[in-house]
Amino acid sequence: MRSIGASLFTHLQAEHDRCVEACQEALGDTAFQKEVDEGAGLSFDEAVGLALGRRSAAPTGAEPETVVRLTRREREIAELVAEGLSNREVAERLFISQRTAEGHVDRIMRKLGFSTRAQIAAWVVENRR
Repeated sequence: MRSIGASLFTHLQAEHDRCVEACQEALGDTAFQKEVDEGAGLSFDEAVGLALGRRSAAPTGAEPETVVRLTRREREIAELVAEGLSNREVAERLFISQRTAEGHVDRIMRKLGFSTRAQIAAWVVENRR
């Protein structure tokens, strides 16, 4: 946040402080500070990637991430998820059962290592080229 001149919303500060305290207690002072320093050293893109659920942030100059390929149908469904459609709406749009749509979304999440539909949407936007 400091790198872009932002600060934490006042109403979130108390919860943030509790989280910092819990992490510091769980990790110990030395390990906690190491993680804070490492996070502060991330570029904006690396930090966003980490926040979007990529398994790890690739340090600058590291090997590029392994490319994940979705099938044409998975890509089509990911696009609809990015539009904000529910599984039911995806199913209706593509004339498939809701359970089939759910299965596709689950496979997409597993392939990409994601746990939320928002991560799928961000991935779709990032990979539109």
